[in-house]
Amino acid sequence: MEEIDATGFEQKFVLDPNGYFLIRVLDGFIEVGHCLKSNVILTVVRGRTPEEVMYKVIDLELISLLDHAAYLGKELEKAYTCILTGKKYVQDSRP
Repeated sequence: MEEIDATGFEQKFVLDPNGYFLIRVLDGFIEVGHCLKSNVILTVVRGRTPEEVMYKVIDLELISLLDHAAYLGKELEKAYTCILTGKKYVQDSRP
């Protein structure tokens, strides 16, 4: 078994060719706006749980990079935690 220390590793930012997401919490829902480079929201996916939103994003093929999927999953979970705790959700902020 190989053990690898990832401490301090940072992935270089690469824009997903399929676009990017603007995430917000609104009335107990997680909303994900899918945008292209033009900064125009083309699709809004809305759900009550991170799983609902993520599985629909995958189903619609709005995401193509694994690191982007991991980022989106992290942000969706953070948004959901804010719904449960009543805190304000801010995309890309530290908890």
